[in-house]
Amino acid sequence: AFAGRYARLPTEAPRLTSISFYHGDADDVISADHARDAFEHLHALGADVSLDIAHDVGHEPHPALVAQAIDRLRNVLPARLWRRALGGGA
Repeated sequence: AFAGRYARLPTEAPRLTSISFYHGDADDVISADHARDAFEHLHALGADVSLDIAHDVGHEPHPALVAQAIDRLRNVLPARLWRRALGGGA
């Protein structure tokens, strides 16, 4: 999710979905606090979630955040697969 927010925070963690938030700390349309709050909430629920906040970036798909998203898609194994590989179940 780039520079977005939930209308209502989920009540449970998605089981088969990894969620990544990308936000600029200078966003004057949607505060990065919404991304931070959603990350903390989902993390507490046990979700596979990440948060990247770029300094001095506004409400835009900034190249640094796009590059981070592409890198994450190409190179990061979802946490649920790590847990399974380490014997922690599905």
